[in-house]
Amino acid sequence: MNIVISPVLEKLKMEIASNGKYAHKYVDLLLYHLKKLTSSTGKELSDMNLRLTPREIEICNMIKIGY
Repeated sequence: MNIVISPVLEKLKMEIASNGKYAHKYVDLLLYHLKKLTSSTGKELSDMNLRLTPREIEICNMIKIGY
């Protein structure tokens, strides 16, 4: 979970501190990840992503949800 959620939370924190213009995108991304992690396939997704860096996972997931 730290590989997926922590980087997004850090980016959200920085975004809010700067101007908050894109904060809603990071909230959407967090909601997406939380839903995936709490689903029955959440563990499988986490295991598959272990070969990617946290930034690579973040980019892949942003692409998945249309950002």
